[in-house]
Amino acid sequence: MHIGLLSPLSQPTPPATYGGVERVVAIHAAELLRRGHRVTLFAARGSAVPGSRLLEYGPAGIWPGKRQLLRLLGQRLRAGRLDVVHSFGRSNALLPWWLPPGPQLVQTYACPLAPATIHRLDRLFPGRISYTVPSDWMDQAFPPTRAPVAVVPNALPADLYRERLDDDRDPRRPLVFLGRFDPCKGLHTAIEVAVASGVPLVIAGGSFDESSRHYEAERIAPWRGHPLLEFVGPLDDAGKQELLARARALLFPIEWEEPFGLVMIEAMACGTPVIAFRRGAVPEVVRDGLDGFVVDDTAAMVEAVARLPRLSRPAVRASFERRFAAPAVTAAYLAHYERMLAR
Repeated sequence: MHIGLLSPLSQPTPPATYGGVERVVAIHAAELLRRGHRVTLFAARGSAVPGSRLLEYGPAGIWPGKRQLLRLLGQRLRAGRLDVVHSFGRSNALLPWWLPPGPQLVQTYACPLAPATIHRLDRLFPGRISYTVPSDWMDQAFPPTRAPVAVVPNALPADLYRERLDDDRDPRRPLVFLGRFDPCKGLHTAIEVAVASGVPLVIAGGSFDESSRHYEAERIAPWRGHPLLEFVGPLDDAGKQELLARARALLFPIEWEEPFGLVMIEAMACGTPVIAFRRGAVPEVVRDGLDGFVVDDTAAMVEAVARLPRLSRPAVRASFERRFAAPAVTAAYLAHYERMLAR
């Protein structure tokens, strides 16, 4: 099968540090290639997935405008015959495939969207468009459509992260917060939980930008210098491996309806339990009492820290392999492609 993958232009595919969607595209591309399929990757300048054909349609850090869409139209002609075009970015990037004949089109949505968007795609691509979402929660929130919608979770390569069991009972294992420094990600709550528990917290991920300066000044800055807190900044895969594998648990105190949460399965791949708030798809990803604890408030999160020794880190890793490792997820995508081609 010849599959075209459309990645966002926000940064190269795969990203050097933080970037969930671009990482998902790169992982899926690599697994498709491993299975013997042809992959043409439409992505930002500087992208690279070994074995795939790269067709750049714009510089990193921009959204696809008219110039990028015209460039993408030319790249469509260069790509030759594609069986499936699978977009993981904005649906505008599918516009160059408007004129038939053309491949089956799959649009993945990682966040809730307006019904008007789906109505427009259904009208532009009747009989050719289908959708995937990463969770049952997203499926239930999906706008009405006559096109097929498949639930396929996000994935990680099975060997990208590994568990470390040599110091499983080490009391110095810290808690970890890893993600954007945005109010909806709940960094302020993670700090409160660590301080109340008396357990060190390592804080990694993005930095504060202009939109979060007020939040940083009021909710985070007063905690800087606390002996239990360590800020380490953005991390690459090697840095995530080192941090998550030695962590006592990942804290995920989100304040929005999370459609999936890739960082949760990054922790699980390291055998590290997750303690998360019951929002959005969290209960689908983290099975309460097995992969971690799903709680409803800050006090319950503090209490869950004390219960972490009851969990089995090898069992957390095994759960990741069975449900979220790339081979299983790409198999689900391929099954969806084949159903669409059979139509």
